[in-house]
Amino acid sequence: MKRSISIIGAGNVGTAFAAMLSHHKRPVKIYCIERDVEDDINCRRINSKYLHGVKLPPNVSATASIKESLEGADIVIVAVPRFALPEVYAAAAPHIASDSAIGVLTKGLDQHTGEPAALSFARLLPPRLRKRIVMIGGPAIANELAGNTPAGIILGGKNKDAVHTLKRALESKT
Repeated sequence: MKRSISIIGAGNVGTAFAAMLSHHKRPVKIYCIERDVEDDINCRRINSKYLHGVKLPPNVSATASIKESLEGADIVIVAVPRFALPEVYAAAAPHIASDSAIGVLTKGLDQHTGEPAALSFARLLPPRLRKRIVMIGGPAIANELAGNTPAGIILGGKNKDAVHTLKRALESKT
């Protein structure tokens, strides 16, 4: 059985990554806190609130359960605003497999340490997960990623296995 991909956050970037990663034909589960967005994705195959005009394939689904979104996932993409990171990390940590690659799209710096917020808040995760974090950045826009327009993505992390897992998943013709 193919392992799934979990996207935590159903905004424009999270939905774009779900669309982009769906080409692997693996289940892609989006953790979504807004009922209307969850229904839009599951019933109409779109996210009209955050990523208008992008049709999502049948292997993409949304759920309000963070546990369900992470079940069986070997790739986790965190696409939430900076202020939500502590709560999301705390809720997700018990459900993330130790061998999962955790890609973080959250931008911004911690105002106290000057570190990227995703790394600063990573201290809230158990050490087994902290070392699996890979920062994702680059000159890419959500509509371009979802629409198969050429784009570039940069990965940075200490764990080579996690970086390579994400690299393989994100590689495409565009």
